[in-house]
Amino acid sequence: MWIRSSIPVSTHGLETLDAESLARDFRSCVDALPSPRVPLVRPIRREFSRRVSSAQPEQVLQFAERLIDLDLRIWA
Repeated sequence: MWIRSSIPVSTHGLETLDAESLARDFRSCVDALPSPRVPLVRPIRREFSRRVSSAQPEQVLQFAERLIDLDLRIWA
């Protein structure tokens, strides 16, 4: 069960992002791999971590929720 946070946080000085678009981009990158093995996925995960590092906390959670909604089962 996924619990969504309702704790208010300050967003001063943080960038905004399009969580839906970012999640689709992540999915596309993983889908383009010849095999979703950890060594191949790791650079993608690092790149997307950099992209969300200055985002608002709520948007990072939205990104994670979109990944869940996309049913990203790369090791299934």
